[in-house]
Amino acid sequence: NTLDRAGRLFSSWPLVTLLLGVAVSTIIKLIRLNARELWLDESRSAFFATLSFHDLVQYCIGDTAPPLYHVLLWFWVRLNLIRSAQADMRIFSVLLSVVGALGMYALARTWLGTRMSGTLAALLFAFSPILFVYSFEVRQYILLLCCAIAVLIVHHQVAVEFRARLSGLLLYSLDRKSVV
Repeated sequence: NTLDRAGRLFSSWPLVTLLLGVAVSTIIKLIRLNARELWLDESRSAFFATLSFHDLVQYCIGDTAPPLYHVLLWFWVRLNLIRSAQADMRIFSVLLSVVGALGMYALARTWLGTRMSGTLAALLFAFSPILFVYSFEVRQYILLLCCAIAVLIVHHQVAVEFRARLSGLLLYSLDRKSVV
């Protein structure tokens, strides 16, 4: 009986480590949320978030950056969860970094087959110095990584494992058409 409990505890430690690591990373990011002011490109994203939706669409049409981040940020700012606009916008990127770390866990676990490899990949993602910096920025960098991770997971399911769900096939076909 004691060996059973110890075996279950040992088998679940990668998930516990994952959750603790991502939580510690997120707490550090939240503490440092307002450590610096918005820089020029971030100010541009903040400006887009303050526009009416019609004006946002008009600006996105002429912009070189993909519009998904600006549209999602526009909706996020409308939630007005925190009374500080800068913190509100930065928290959106911090939350995307949590999604990216969990996505990295799923990707590594899918490719390598173990929870330990998934946990290691997620912790490397959560504490990577460059990704740590990008998780504060009011720019689309972290969203781009989240989308890339999602595409790799779907690609593996469709092209390698041949586990095709309708949603996976739709995502995969959208990705294939955007490459061509």
